[in-house]
Amino acid sequence: MSEITVGLVMPATNTTLEPELRAWFPCPIRLSIKRITRPQGTLRPQDLPAERERVAEAGQALRADKPDVVVMGCTAAGFLAGPDGDREFCQDLQQITGVPTVSAAGSMLAALRSTQARSVSVLTPYGDLVNQALRAFLDQSDLHIAAFQRIEVANIQELLAIDERRVRENAYLAAQEPSDAIFVACSQLPTHGVLGALSSATGRPAWSSVKAAAWNACAALGLSPRSDP
Repeated sequence: MSEITVGLVMPATNTTLEPELRAWFPCPIRLSIKRITRPQGTLRPQDLPAERERVAEAGQALRADKPDVVVMGCTAAGFLAGPDGDREFCQDLQQITGVPTVSAAGSMLAALRSTQARSVSVLTPYGDLVNQALRAFLDQSDLHIAAFQRIEVANIQELLAIDERRVRENAYLAAQEPSDAIFVACSQLPTHGVLGALSSATGRPAWSSVKAAAWNACAALGLSPRSDP
């Protein structure tokens, strides 16, 4: 296969998704990135129609770059939309671009199901609204939340300041309760240097929004993703 082009639709403020997606792919990739600008503040259910329009516009812009696969990288939007709504986001993008499309939220389910997980320890930086949507998303998908750990942030600047050390500390707290798998939600959280050691220490699969999206995108292309570092 010639150089792979991955279309990436992501929040304008995200600083983690691009480098970590590259890190999880088994080969060099070309990224065609379309950033979605939103109003300030937490994404809410009533914002989803406008979000869907912005995602569709991003898909139209991606067509010129002829991607091989598209990743919808906003996990929170998928949670708020619910499993059915998240699939509709992907279907819209796939219809517009004509190539396989995966979302971070949907990839979470696919990754957890690939390991036959029924219970999951979750780490998030979200506020109450998105966390409630995440709980409902997992409940509707027959996944039991064994532990729910939150990194408290007051605004986007505090979210962007979260480093691997803070993710690692909180992920181990989430993993204290028995579960089948560990999941770090939010594509802004840096996890590439965390998940391998976390999985080895706990004896459980450890996933993140970006790792799951990369794994699912690789599956759509018939590739094996890179192993944990």
